Amino acid sequence: MIIPEYINDKATNIHAFREGYFGNTLGTWDTLEEFLLSDEPNAAIRCKDSKGGGGFCRYIIARDQLQAEVQDLVQQGYKVSDMYFNANPPHDGQILQFEYLHRSEQGCIVEPHMLYTFVNEPMRPALAKQSIHMKGHLACRSLIRQYMTDPSWTAFLEAVNRWPTHVLEVSCFNTNIGVVPGHNSIIWEIRNY
Repeated sequence: MIIPEYINDKATNIHAFREGYFGNTLGTWDTLEEFLLSDEPNAAIRCKDSKGGGGFCRYIIARDQLQAEVQDLVQQGYKVSDMYFNANPPHDGQILQFEYLHRSEQGCIVEPHMLYTFVNEPMRPALAKQSIHMKGHLACRSLIRQYMTDPSWTAFLEAVNRWPTHVLEVSCFNTNIGVVPGHNSIIWEIRNY
């Protein structure tokens, strides 16, 4: 298993998430066909742009509506080959979502900061409704620690140390989630792009 030193594009991020390099993961599929052939019990799914840069993201799609959503995106000019799919977490249980950064791209240590929300919706719409900015090592990490189980906290610290110049995008839940027992958090993205 080769863990990337830098995550400089969306494709590397998707691969790292799918392989569990971020500590915990949810089901992720590269194609619609791959998802439809899976035995994923989740009632809802996400369809996202694999190219990055804030592209489309459709949340909470019922399995029987997924093909219609994909066709709608195709009619809007998106390519099926640019889509990937992952299990949708239980958004009624999100308790904290944030983006965290503690070093600049030049590798210089800067005051850690985070953008976070307590809005119980998928991250993009949640941050659009409430975006709170916090600075400072102790303040940021103290807030995060309050909402993570011990295994999730360990995974978060390992990710911060492994990718110190990257932004970490994280959701915390009021219950365990994902494929790794004892985790209540998902690190969705670790990015330097």
